[in-house]
Amino acid sequence: MVLLVHLAAVLDNWDPRIVDGLAAKHHVIAFNNRGIGASSGSPSSSMEQMANDAITFIKAKGLTQVDLFGFSMGGMVAQEVVLKEPKLVRKMILTGTGPAGGEGISTVAGVTFYDILRGFFTGQDPKQFLFFPNA
Repeated sequence: MVLLVHLAAVLDNWDPRIVDGLAAKHHVIAFNNRGIGASSGSPSSSMEQMANDAITFIKAKGLTQVDLFGFSMGGMVAQEVVLKEPKLVRKMILTGTGPAGGEGISTVAGVTFYDILRGFFTGQDPKQFLFFPNA
């Protein structure tokens, strides 16, 4: 199972309780996108580029078919992966995400920017506002 992370995340942002739960029954692979965290290169600027990078990564690992777990932006990337290489994906789990053009997707950038500012001005992690807006 290949894990595809949310916006502004590195592989260490996966909750160990989720990864451990998945790893109890699946081989789990988490990785940093190109140019993110400790990985080299320039960051991708589109879901399509991130999908191409994920496909390249998966194939470089010698895998011919995988399950994808995409969270938020990672779910958008997973959808692109399955469109580009449908035979590469056995199953796909999409969480906290949506399709291109889906309801509310066009406002994601503005909401994200606002919550990053809220985090900055309150000294809190912006992910608290992004992922737990009603808490």
